[in-house]
Amino acid sequence: MANTRTEWQTVWQQQAASPGAAATAADGAGLLVRLRAFEEGQRRINRLKTAALLLLLGSILSLFLRHATITVSGGIGLALILGGSLVFLWIYWRHQFRLADLDLAAPPPRLIPQAIARLNLQRRLFAVCFPLLGVTLMAGLNLLYVDWLVEYTPGQRWLFHGGMTLLLGGAFWAGRRIRGRKYNREYAPLIAELETVLKDLKNEH
Repeated sequence: MANTRTEWQTVWQQQAASPGAAATAADGAGLLVRLRAFEEGQRRINRLKTAALLLLLGSILSLFLRHATITVSGGIGLALILGGSLVFLWIYWRHQFRLADLDLAAPPPRLIPQAIARLNLQRRLFAVCFPLLGVTLMAGLNLLYVDWLVEYTPGQRWLFHGGMTLLLGGAFWAGRRIRGRKYNREYAPLIAELETVLKDLKNEH
């Protein structure tokens, strides 16, 4: 990381020709360190999220396989849960912020917008994919239990399905709220700092 930081600072110094070039280069190198720390922190958190989701999927699959009767609705429900979850994980990991995806040899006026675009892309994808994951899980679980609750009265079945849907919906709503606070706490300040450095660079030329 130290070598990458030095190389990036050199690039910034070569690109800037004003008296503030050294300060701008130092800011750029400092931002690289922050971006690297941000990337590593996100990777650790995402590993925990992935492990939790896989544990949930394993529990659902185990419950499905242990059940005496495997029905068509149950199979469709399980396919929705597994398919939706795996697609979500693939998109989520595929578009995580990585410095390796940026052209670190590019001039800073082109490099910084790349970093900002990658950070904003994560927010937009999560805003779309996370609710879709919630819908597939809720629909899948309700389908799994359609035939498993045949021995209960219609009222009891509606109560169970309604309660489970409300519980899962509340959990996903809370997850979006937590993600929003995380964005305001971690993403937004970093993006604002990148935009400030980019503005300073433009003013120097």
